[in-house]
Amino acid sequence: MVLSLVSSLTRSVLLALCIISVPALVGCATPIAAQPYYESEISLGYFHERLSPYGRWFFHPRWGDVWQVQAAYRYRPYYAGRWE
Repeated sequence: MVLSLVSSLTRSVLLALCIISVPALVGCATPIAAQPYYESEISLGYFHERLSPYGRWFFHPRWGDVWQVQAAYRYRPYYAGRWE
């Protein structure tokens, strides 16, 4: 009987806590305003100018304009788990 009373009291307390806390949590959640969208125009020429000193540009029939880094034969910038 005592165990049943404690169990019933525990359930009542937990239910009361849920009833009190859920609306409080929902009321605290305020939506965040979306950031304004900024449209920017960056041309391919921007990248051509900045990357040209470090490699070469060529036209690939499938991919279009492609930039290839100027590096030594068999150059692997990330090898054996670290940047070389």
